[in-house]
Amino acid sequence: MIVQGEYGKLFVLHLGLNVTAANTVEFLFTDPAGVASTKNAIVGLIPRSKPSTGSSVSGEWAYYTIQSGFFDSAGQWAVQAKATWTGTKVVKSQEQHFWVGEG
Repeated sequence: MIVQGEYGKLFVLHLGLNVTAANTVEFLFTDPAGVASTKNAIVGLIPRSKPSTGSSVSGEWAYYTIQSGFFDSAGQWAVQAKATWTGTKVVKSQEQHFWVGEG
């Protein structure tokens, strides 16, 4: 669980699709008040140990290093990953929900 005000940790998503060749990968966050924000994600090997998922490849993982002040609201948040390739190819993941606890 993420705690309100916490930063420096990795927010990691398994995308289920190899997005290594994508031009950009972003996380689209929505806070408990419904305010949306976009953060650039890094694709590939996670700098710390990743959860075990069997045979998934590193290009299916993306992460964002939580910055100070980002998770400033406790409650239920939503996140969706968006990968964009040159041209018009855009793939979005299903929206996932998670909790940010009070700090």
